[in-house]
Amino acid sequence: MIVGCHLVVSAYGFWLPNDPRGSESAVVRDADISAFGPATKVDGHEFVARRPHDRAARLAAKRVLDHPAVRFDGLQARAIARGFGEYVERSGVTVWACAVMPDHAHLVVAPHRYEFEKIAMLMKGAATRRLTAEGRHPFAERRPSGGTCRRVSGGGTGRCSCRARRKCCER
Repeated sequence: MIVGCHLVVSAYGFWLPNDPRGSESAVVRDADISAFGPATKVDGHEFVARRPHDRAARLAAKRVLDHPAVRFDGLQARAIARGFGEYVERSGVTVWACAVMPDHAHLVVAPHRYEFEKIAMLMKGAATRRLTAEGRHPFAERRPSGGTCRRVSGGGTGRCSCRARRKCCER
């Protein structure tokens, strides 16, 4: 019988899909990051986080991200917690523990009608909506106006900055 689940909700840049310590990702969608290896999806309950790995290579992969990895300040952490709380009130999910860290959050939740993976996704969405509503989203100042990325509008570095699967750059 499952009595609960420890969920980790990560911020941009915290854990890459090809992190040698394992990930939940089955594919690496970014060409620059894929140069550091394929996705390292871990199935089941295998624990690989303590496997020896090349830390320098892992950090080098983070340096090719389109934006610096997100680090939340105290007001952003509070907004994330408020977003989680709003979702809990709407959904009836039971959260036994929550810790919002500078680049990720930990939640311990009881079983619910939704699968744990879906709860994590919905909690992350609620946190994002609250960050946006409070004007504290980490990428608020980086988002181009009009829905067109800087590459298309000519003001950027030649790389798509909208991260919408590069659709705007394919026009």
